[in-house]
Amino acid sequence: MKINRTALAAAASVVAVVVAGTAALAANFGILTGGGDDEVTTPRVLSTLTDEVFVDVPVEAVTETTQVTETLAYQVEGVGVVTLERAGDALGLVSVDLDSQWTYAESSLSNGFALRFSSADQVIAFTAVVVDGQVTVDVVDETPIPSTGTYDDDDSHGGSSDDDVYGDDEASYEDD
Repeated sequence: MKINRTALAAAASVVAVVVAGTAALAANFGILTGGGDDEVTTPRVLSTLTDEVFVDVPVEAVTETTQVTETLAYQVEGVGVVTLERAGDALGLVSVDLDSQWTYAESSLSNGFALRFSSADQVIAFTAVVVDGQVTVDVVDETPIPSTGTYDDDDSHGGSSDDDVYGDDEASYEDD
């Protein structure tokens, strides 16, 4: 069992005070005087402490934590605030405060997590991971591009085709 120096010094101080207090009480009650007469004598020292005195003092084990907990908040513009907590390489989601038109879904990653924010007309991806002891956040607009019509790929659009521009067709390729 490891006893730290502070606990040992505190225990030695308590023992010294108790011994000195006992000697003072004994002197006041006349126990240390040689006879029963009222003359004042100097009390004898009952005990002395040396460096070789060990006191068994129960000490509660102290566990040290070297990991500092860090709370981080990220504002996703137009969406809301994501609050994270990092302890070492572990990253946790504390809270997500969104504007009323948004919802989110969460998925876990090996070193973080991903959120997907959705509204009626927009999709935003939020990824937070721990890389080399640092939190890395990535926010990407994943809104699909709306189709504005249909695209027909035939040659009846009235313009020239590739065959007309280059003057060759598939059948005329020769291997030189």
